[in-house]
Amino acid sequence: MGKRTRERRRRQRRLALIQGGRSEEHRGQGAGSVLQHPEVLIEQAIARARAIIDSRAPAKEAAEEILDVYRGDVAPFSILGAIHARSPGRARAIAEAALALSPGTETALGLAVAVAEADDDPARALSLMHGRVGRSSHPTLRAAFGRALNAEGRIAEAAEVLEPLCLEHPGLAEAEEERGFSVIAARVRVETDDGTWPCPCGSGRAYAACCGPRERAVVERFLDRSAFDRFRERVFAYSMRPDFEPMRARAWFEWFGEEPPPPPEEPPDGEARAMIERAWLILSSSGEPSAHDSVLERFASDRANAREDRRRARDWARFEHHGLWRVTGEAEPPGVHLEDLLTGAAHYVAVAAEQRDAIESGEVVLGLVVPFDGVWRTGSTLVPMTLEEADLLRDALLEQMIAIEREVGPGEAGDLSVHLEELRARLEPGVPPKELPADLSFLLHRAAAAGLPRLVDLLREMRAGPVVLTNTSGEPLELLTARVGVQDLAEVRERLLARGDVRAEPDDPGGLVWEGDAIPPESLAEMQAQLREQGIEVAPDDGLHRWILGHIEVEADALVVEVNSRARLRRFLAILEEVGAHPRVLSEEVTSLPQPPGAAGALAWLHPAEPLPELPVPSTEELASAAAASTVLVRVRSLLDLLGETGRKLTGTGRLRLADARALAKAIGIEFDERFGDRVYRPRSAADVRPIEETFSWARAAGLVRVVHGWARPTKRAAAFGRDPLGDWWGLFESFVGKMRWAERRGGDRSWWGKEVSDLLPRYLEELYRAGGAPVSARALAERTVAVLALRYRIEVDEHRALADWIEGDIAYGAMRPLAELGALALEEQPVVFGRKPTGWTSITGARSTPLGLWAIGRLLTGRA
Repeated sequence: MGKRTRERRRRQRRLALIQGGRSEEHRGQGAGSVLQHPEVLIEQAIARARAIIDSRAPAKEAAEEILDVYRGDVAPFSILGAIHARSPGRARAIAEAALALSPGTETALGLAVAVAEADDDPARALSLMHGRVGRSSHPTLRAAFGRALNAEGRIAEAAEVLEPLCLEHPGLAEAEEERGFSVIAARVRVETDDGTWPCPCGSGRAYAACCGPRERAVVERFLDRSAFDRFRERVFAYSMRPDFEPMRARAWFEWFGEEPPPPPEEPPDGEARAMIERAWLILSSSGEPSAHDSVLERFASDRANAREDRRRARDWARFEHHGLWRVTGEAEPPGVHLEDLLTGAAHYVAVAAEQRDAIESGEVVLGLVVPFDGVWRTGSTLVPMTLEEADLLRDALLEQMIAIEREVGPGEAGDLSVHLEELRARLEPGVPPKELPADLSFLLHRAAAAGLPRLVDLLREMRAGPVVLTNTSGEPLELLTARVGVQDLAEVRERLLARGDVRAEPDDPGGLVWEGDAIPPESLAEMQAQLREQGIEVAPDDGLHRWILGHIEVEADALVVEVNSRARLRRFLAILEEVGAHPRVLSEEVTSLPQPPGAAGALAWLHPAEPLPELPVPSTEELASAAAASTVLVRVRSLLDLLGETGRKLTGTGRLRLADARALAKAIGIEFDERFGDRVYRPRSAADVRPIEETFSWARAAGLVRVVHGWARPTKRAAAFGRDPLGDWWGLFESFVGKMRWAERRGGDRSWWGKEVSDLLPRYLEELYRAGGAPVSARALAERTVAVLALRYRIEVDEHRALADWIEGDIAYGAMRPLAELGALALEEQPVVFGRKPTGWTSITGARSTPLGLWAIGRLLTGRA
């Protein structure tokens, strides 16, 4: 029997095992007989799965089943992970049995490594893989090898394993994630090494003489775009050939319309670059849409180009991703973690230096990311926008795709428009979809590439047109009253009430209230606490609170539904479908929404025409003396003393441990345990003690402390802290204004206005500066803020006062109090009276600038040192 015959029969036997484990008796029936009975395959697959998962099955039998099913391959780590979660001992026994039965296979090795990972034992995982995992090994094992090296602190070695893996498999998420971790860890180590570190790899040598240079090279390779830029120039020159002229003309027309193109010798820039990169992917040489005769496909098949460049072009054509990229903030520099609101795909991306402003100025960027030599990089242009704008663009793209699919009609894969409608209905504002099928994800990001010019035009229209009013979910605001016909009104009412999100209106027997998600207890408690800060008495309430999404009136012949957005009406109609009501919209009434009143005054306050006044500034000696006495400066210095040279280990949530927090509280002279009368409340975490939490956050924002692998370590800048009190103070002031985002941190999830209020902090400081040391009321600033918010959001008259109360608390306690502790402001306070009796407490009503604060605010606003 020849070698090819034996190999063919081996593949046939393995196929038979996978398709149902045919025995000798089945051979005479032919391969088609089993396939004609899918229930047989399902039963056999269930039986094999039970033999693996069932805790009563012997470990050896489970190992045999896994080795049989995944012969020559690596089983998904989740299989052993699921078994380990129920019985760690059984998982270890299965892995040991597999190694004994088939010691030389990657299948058995993969099982053993999966158990080591589940045991959180990277040292064992490394010992198992050492010498057995290399460039030719299975990608899953190579990724696990890099993961184990990272966990053991051998970052340079991990990068040397993961970089070629990412190059060979650009779509392998586990390898990309670990490679990103290597780059982040390498950057932190390189920047914080003071020349005395022992190398974390365990060699016993100094870090600077051991892994330091290799890890610096890891970061440099990640950031180096020179090869990427040179490759793009070569593809650009290729696309300028005469036979691509129709493609260039079509691309220009789709993006810029009738506007005449620049002369050929003028290099493209900005949007023109994005236009060309898009055309490389989706247009043929004749100018028609095509995925098979595009510039990149032609470049990749042209043997006149270097082999490496042809491979890069194939990677670009296969893995490029146009999307609406949300900046998640989940990863540290030098890269940026981006998540696509269209498909849910996520990448750790190296962003060009000139595009950093776009990343930092918007919550979402529209553009291209593409893998190049194993690193995901951004295309020529990124268009920044807000989350609300991105949601509108996403909805517009899906709506256009649905309309096109309905015109074309169902294809071989079924009615795609139905799947798109379902996706559109379940999307949440600002949240990417989860676990989309690969074919639908591919279609969406290709549609984003094809529709890129239209998306850019829509964004321009939104920004040039009238203000878009939205509800608190970020959806375009329309006050809709719809009469909806349903079958059997009484039965539908009962079915709706049986749901958890619909309840009867207390004051209206025929009315229903449609509610959204439950308000988390911690958010509700925070809301009530802030109300109490404003002097509003809040009665104890243990009930469940939800956001209200709409009102429904059950009339004699129809349901009358009142909602404040088209998206919410679609969602409620979907609920009616779920309960079997078969809804029909009989009529609609839309209430027009005029421009909010007071817009002119709000804009005039937001952008004052009067120049900043010239104010006297104290001498440098006086400023330095005031800075040295700053409470925050003293607290930060105490924190750095506590950390010492080596730092302190943090809790799992990234905060100081209780013992360290107590020591810091004692050093800065504050009570750690809170007392109310005779009762003592002991904090459960450092986050419960405001001065401790703020001091740690302030030190991190100022670049004095970095968190590295669960440890808080002082940076190089911290070593010089205290030598120049005024310079140190300015660094703390600047970091508070630019980085700490106080309103968002204070408000949490419930504070939908947090970002806007944080952005207004420089404007509040300007108001204090213009007052020249006179008091400025927190209430007055809050009222101004509500007027500004009304330019973008619909705020009802009865909501105005409550919103101003919330924001007044944010300004008083989230900005004025910290800046007063810094020494930039002096607080204006008044006694709190309850029932005409003083309580002994005071509330902050406003603040005025100190001389040190006037100097700092003037420097901030004018840019003068």
